[in-house]
This record gives sequence, C-alpha cells and structure tokens, in this order.
Amino acid sequence: MENIELPELANSLLLTKGLNEVELRLKIYNAVLNLLLNNTAYLYQVLYRIDVKEEKVKESFLDSPLVEVAAERITTLIVNRQIEKIQWRAKYSQSE
Repeated sequence: MENIELPELANSLLLTKGLNEVELRLKIYNAVLNLLLNNTAYLYQVLYRIDVKEEKVKESFLDSPLVEVAAERITTLIVNRQIEKIQWRAKYSQSE
C-alpha cells in the first residue's frame, strides 16, 4: 500500500457521497495500520494536514498495547474530523 493512499481516502470523505462508508472506513483503517507499522512519521504528517488534534492521537495509544486498537481509534478521529469539515462547509456555504 502506498503512503499517498491515506490522504486520498480521508479527502474522499469530503468529496464523495456515494461511497460506502463502511468500505471507506475499512480502507482508512488499513492505511492507518500500515503506516503505524511501517512509517509512523508519515502518518503524523498526514494527521497534521487533516488537522487531527495531537492530544487526541496520543490518547489513541492509551489503555491498550495493541496497534490495531490504536489504528481503529485514529481511523475514528480521521472520520470524525472530516465529518466536522463537511458540516462546517455546509453551514457556511448556506450563509453566502
């Protein structure tokens, strides 16, 4: 899996309404897990660009030594942040 996939997957939440959310979430999870195992520095760069709060990412590693649990939590953070962006854009595009 190429590193470029995670930003594209996260952005597809913003752009695509017809994509199956479960499938997209699974793809994001797999990309996050891959990066946690192979390229953590790049994962942190992507999370910064997506604007996921660093404190929340750190909390993802608490209470469980399993990388899969952290990957699931980080996936949730990514999805939730992208949903926030969608809601924010919808709110402010209506006021124009």
